[in-house]
Amino acid sequence: MFSITPEAAARLSALLQQEPDADKLGFRINRTLSGCGSHDYSISITEQNHDELSMLLGDLRFFYRESDLPFLDDLQIALNRETGRLLIRQSTAPESSSCILPNNRP
Repeated sequence: MFSITPEAAARLSALLQQEPDADKLGFRINRTLSGCGSHDYSISITEQNHDELSMLLGDLRFFYRESDLPFLDDLQIALNRETGRLLIRQSTAPESSSCILPNNRP
């Protein structure tokens, strides 16, 4: 499925512990379509929806739908030590493409 570095797991755990109902919450990886058909990812702290499955990755609970599995495959969550921000990327995703977006045409 996906992996998370120890530093990123510690960061997410610390964020979750700030929530008053942390024992009822988990994380959801959100995928949005960006330019040229690639995807951007974000993580939200949330409750589990009735149509979601859950999995533990270390001590962290993640929620997902069965249909999300192809997009979670080979996903890597890490922490940028310089900025303290989470980095989420799919290691098998193609490198940046050379497509031209409508707003960037010469």
